Formats: sequence, C-alpha cells, structure tokens
Amino acid sequence: MPWGDDEQANAYGSADGREKYRIAAKNRGKINEVRYLLSAHPDAKALVFVDYLEQGRELSDALEVPFLSGETPHYERRRLLDEFRRDERDLLIISRVGDEGIDLPTADLAIVASGLGGSRRQGTQRAGRTMRPAGGALVYVLATRGTREEDFARKQLQHLGRKGMTIREQTVERDAE
Repeated sequence: MPWGDDEQANAYGSADGREKYRIAAKNRGKINEVRYLLSAHPDAKALVFVDYLEQGRELSDALEVPFLSGETPHYERRRLLDEFRRDERDLLIISRVGDEGIDLPTADLAIVASGLGGSRRQGTQRAGRTMRPAGGALVYVLATRGTREEDFARKQLQHLGRKGMTIREQTVERDAE
C-alpha cells in the first residue's frame, strides 16, 4: 500500500536498519486501509494484529475498539476474549501478546497491520488464528510499498503458501488518506 503521508515517507528515506522497518510498519495510511477492509467484510469476526503499541493505541482510538497488549490487565484480556468468543464483540486489536501463550478465539478475518516481517513462526501463528475447519477465512497483510516491510511480508507469505495457504498479492491503489 502507499504511504499515508509524505512526512513518514521522507523519514523512511533518511532512516537506517530496524528504524526503516518500524517507520514502514507504522505507516499512518494503514488506519484507513484497516477501516476499508473491515467495511468490505461487515459481518466478519476480525482480529487486527500490530507489532507496535503506539500503532495499536492509534488503531484502537480510530476504530473505537479495545486493544489487547501486555499492558492490558489479565482479567480485562480474559473478559474481552470471552466477549469475542460469545459473539458479543466482533473486533479486537492485538499486539504480540496474541501470537502465543494466550487462547485466542478463531476469527473469520485477520488483518496484519504490522508484524509479518517477524519470524516465520510469528507469521504462521497469526495466520493460524483464522483457520476454521470449513475454510474460507481471510488474512490481509498490509505492507508499505517499496520498503523492507514489503520484502519481509512477501517472503513470509511465500512461506505460508508452501504450507498450503492460498496467497494472492494485491496492490492498494486507493489513496491511503
């Protein structure tokens, strides 16, 4: 997807190493893209995954839904996940705390706003959160065009494709703002 604003694109151009990946991962245009994808699947039970707490809080505020992270008290996490399982809640934003060690409910839709550039295990865990026996679940991976994040995401998706997932790459042309 394109950059959400020129300021971040310029910062990416002058950054080094992991900072480049962080800037691309936190592309502000992803907020509107997540909104768009959720509106395209209005009846889906969705999980939105992020790697960065600041990004999770921004998405949480923009979408007016809870953000589960390591900072979320255990009792609150349990309550929100139970509500999701009972169909009382159809959307949660989740940090790396959801990758392993927490019993996440299965969803119809997963949107990886950042984080598929991590390990293969992390990517497999996140994609697996939508695996239902009947199939038909969707996983969207948002990556900023022309960045290291895009390269990492493509490699991760190729790995998932070798594991049997159907992968289709699509370029977002709409304005991210």
